[in-house]
Amino acid sequence: AAMGDEGDRQTRAKGTNILHATRFSECPIPLEYTVCECPRMLMRELKPVFPEMAPTGVNACAFIIPTCQPAQTNLLETGPDQDREKDELLEKFIRWARIVRTRVLAGGGWCDCTDPASGQAQFTTAGPGIYSDVSGLERLLKYDTQLVGCNGIQCRVALHPRWQASCYPATIFAVGVEEAVVAALQEPISAEEWDATSMSD
Repeated sequence: AAMGDEGDRQTRAKGTNILHATRFSECPIPLEYTVCECPRMLMRELKPVFPEMAPTGVNACAFIIPTCQPAQTNLLETGPDQDREKDELLEKFIRWARIVRTRVLAGGGWCDCTDPASGQAQFTTAGPGIYSDVSGLERLLKYDTQLVGCNGIQCRVALHPRWQASCYPATIFAVGVEEAVVAALQEPISAEEWDATSMSD
């Protein structure tokens, strides 16, 4: 099942960077993603996060792909159940991102994601900068956020339009030809591909 226009290119609303309507995939994991063109200002902010991020051809563009997984628990709350689910959702995202990255690289592009916990590059050399998934959802998709206490400090949590705080955000980044990047995301993931992934590099 998919939301919006099944991921086909849509008429861009004024002031947005969304290139393809949000898609929801249930295989191999329930995950929603949106393909966004990277705004020039945000591109400058990403360079300290991904020092190796670079153009990969004449028609290459930079893309930010915010993702959300539905959670069983309310992630505004803290406790062992929330910690356990966050770990599980993190592992699922990294496995999914590894498959997408392999496909983008095979097509001559560049791809990485950030660790949602640290905000640092996951697969390539990490720079001194960090990326906030919540800030990205707020800026690119206009999600509402809510301030909560996190280990004695205030932090923001993204509120998904349907799932609200029962949502685990993470982000993947790519540089390449738009059609190739979108194909890497949309091609079904086989059971063999999924089983071959793990948390280790």
